[in-house]
Amino acid sequence: MPAATSTLPTHPDFEVAAEPGFLDCFADRFVSFELGLMKPDLDIFQHVTRVLGVDARRILFLDDNQLNVDSARHAGLTADLADTLEGVKRTLRNRGIW
Repeated sequence: MPAATSTLPTHPDFEVAAEPGFLDCFADRFVSFELGLMKPDLDIFQHVTRVLGVDARRILFLDDNQLNVDSARHAGLTADLADTLEGVKRTLRNRGIW
């Protein structure tokens, strides 16, 4: 399972994302500030789709910003708004992932 994050070292959630082992369970990691790509630009979603080599509809994108969700959908990804941990869990449960 891949993970994409835009968490910058200055972002309040960076400490969580930087926690040792946090991203280790993900086979592929797409960190936007390392890639030089930013949401909501379509380039980041196209990059992820290209690297993974899968149909964009098979990629689930979760974000707390509706603009980013709309952009991901425009790029063909399956995308949902999830602005809390409970929202993420609910989305994953509703989609039969967790």
